[in-house]
Amino acid sequence: MIYDIKNKDRRYKVRLVVGGHRVDSSDYNTFSSQVDNLSILLLFLIAQHKKLSLMTADIGNAFPTTPNQEKVWYIAGDEFGDRKGAKVEIKRAIYGLAGSRASADFLGDCLWNHGFVPSRADPDLWIKKSATGYNYITTHVDDLIVVADAPQEYIALIEQEFALQNIESEPSYYLGTSLKRIKDGRIQMNSENYIKETLRKYKSKHNVCLKKENTPMATVAHPELDDSELLSTDEHKHYQHIIGPGQWIVLTGRIDITYAISSLARFASSPRKQHFVMARRVLGYLKKCLKKGIVMDLRPPNIEDRKSKDKS
Repeated sequence: MIYDIKNKDRRYKVRLVVGGHRVDSSDYNTFSSQVDNLSILLLFLIAQHKKLSLMTADIGNAFPTTPNQEKVWYIAGDEFGDRKGAKVEIKRAIYGLAGSRASADFLGDCLWNHGFVPSRADPDLWIKKSATGYNYITTHVDDLIVVADAPQEYIALIEQEFALQNIESEPSYYLGTSLKRIKDGRIQMNSENYIKETLRKYKSKHNVCLKKENTPMATVAHPELDDSELLSTDEHKHYQHIIGPGQWIVLTGRIDITYAISSLARFASSPRKQHFVMARRVLGYLKKCLKKGIVMDLRPPNIEDRKSKDKS
């Protein structure tokens, strides 16, 4: 039994894990793909342009929902009472067995049966022809986005096969991204909640107080020229605890730190002292600028109006 705490809502969770390390898994296909972040951004634009509704949901206990691909059995213990000693066959997947790919295939079969097919550009973006155009479903492990004329109908169909939870018709959060539909119908995205959690984790784990910064990187900074001392093993881990979340924050809309994070990520395998200082500066900038993000705006840019403002 393995115990853990969910980061999102601090719930306690327990998993039953078998000794999969005793099985030769060299021939297993355990790869499970995930929808590309660009596909999600484009889908939000399509939803706004076509005036489609948007819903999100999580598949509860997605992995144990999958039928087991292997024949696994064990001898019943005391918890089975009078049936102690009986041979028990496991029908559903258990953590530790080769089933990650099977879980994705099982969900894919469900979507296929309801008329969806994977797109050629992204196999985790599923599309279905409708009377007004197309309906869409994206899969990211056990997280779903449904963009359609009536997404609740597809949610109801999927619920016949899977136990869905956290169903939202106007989602406010998805994969580290905070979503908000503003008054004119545009979608605003930022990573405020994810950044807060990242800063909290870093502060509690490393016991440091970050200074607020006005920019993610100093104008005179040149990480490629740094020849300061290499970081220790512990400092190296600190550095990776900044770069890893930073790369995800970039993907969720914070393009203002793209240059800083991509420059520093080049040295993630062998960072130096000044690289560490620069990385902490990025966290300090995020601490000061929590609410920045992007807005999905379909209107063409008004260049003439911008020129007149610059002249004035």
